[in-house]
Amino acid sequence: MTTTLTAGPASVILTVDDPARDDLVGLKVWGSTTTGFTPGAGNLLYSGPGLTYTKNGLTASVPYYIRWAYISEIDPDDYDIQTELTATPTDPTGPQGPQGNPGYNGNDGATGATGATGATGNRGAGNFYTTVGSAAWSDTAANDRVLAVTGSSTKFVGDACTETYASSWVYTKVWNGSAWVNIGTVIDGSLLVTGSVTAAKLNTQGLDIKDAAGHQIVLVETAGASNGASLYHWNGTSLDVILKTSDGKARFFAPVTLEYETTSCALYLNAAGEIKSSIITQAELEKLDGVAENVQSQINGKSSTGHTHSGVYANATHSHDESEIGGMGADLICASNAGGALMATAVPRSWLWNIYGSTNADVCGLTLNELTAGFTIAGGSTTAYTLTVSGTASISGTNTGDQTSVSGQAGYVANAATFTTSGGAAPGTTFN
Repeated sequence: MTTTLTAGPASVILTVDDPARDDLVGLKVWGSTTTGFTPGAGNLLYSGPGLTYTKNGLTASVPYYIRWAYISEIDPDDYDIQTELTATPTDPTGPQGPQGNPGYNGNDGATGATGATGATGNRGAGNFYTTVGSAAWSDTAANDRVLAVTGSSTKFVGDACTETYASSWVYTKVWNGSAWVNIGTVIDGSLLVTGSVTAAKLNTQGLDIKDAAGHQIVLVETAGASNGASLYHWNGTSLDVILKTSDGKARFFAPVTLEYETTSCALYLNAAGEIKSSIITQAELEKLDGVAENVQSQINGKSSTGHTHSGVYANATHSHDESEIGGMGADLICASNAGGALMATAVPRSWLWNIYGSTNADVCGLTLNELTAGFTIAGGSTTAYTLTVSGTASISGTNTGDQTSVSGQAGYVANAATFTTSGGAAPGTTFN
């Protein structure tokens, strides 16, 4: 058998080998929680007979260290201390045992004494009635009525106060714990007797009418900026606004069909206030598109068919085109005078036509006034232009070298340097 140190619940057990010596009378045992300790009187645990020793009261899971020695009767103080042994104590608490059987019911105890009377509880919610000086709710009047009836200004959730004025106005509110608020009560319609609720008893402010499926049909808005009503139509997906009233006016938001009126005609309001179709067609009415002023006023501002113009002017944006101007001769060429007024000249219109578009460019009564550089009959580089003067007309002038007549006419003066024969003037011929 060998020497052992065994761990137990909060303990260690030392068992040493029996050497079968007649002089041995017992053991000395030293212990510590520190390894490598030195045995001495301060840590001596046991000195006595026997070959076993148990150290109790140890901490579970904390290692404990033991050293020991045999005691000889020959010399008890002469002994050899053995090598250090160690073991770790286990938890002294064992596993939980099985549930025990329930015990028997005990006997009833004696009846206890009657307790003291408790404090008075708060009152329940009450109904209060009062009159006010105007048709408007008053928190102050409601609070005063609660104080007058209960003797306390404290209000409780559910308190209801009804205020009346001149027997024609009544308003009820309830206390919600912090303020007087409108009553929100759902009334089972089956509790109402058919015909017992009249329209005069209903306040339709904020009225919301829905169909059987819950889709909104009519909404009467609350007082405010719009202060009107709206008519809706459920299209299967969303609400279409059909009619909306506000500021005393009705506005349609969907096409309106007048079943018994003629189509494509303008509408008017007759003396009975009915919308009727007129004899004016849509096409006729559309001709007024773009008219910005009163039509009759514009007609009255127009001149009659026969009228006289005075001080008529023409510019880049105003002209007289084929107009008869009273007080002037017919078929005369017009020109502006020094004052800018359109005036008739003595030149017939036919003379102007003789120049415009004429192959021969016949000119009657034409006077060519000399400019600073004279005047030129110009032609192209290969084409000759001919100046023909017929009848008794002549080319005249006062400067030296002026041509006074032409070939074939009496008084012809040849000037070969500046004038050719009637066969034609050379391109660029100059008369000076």
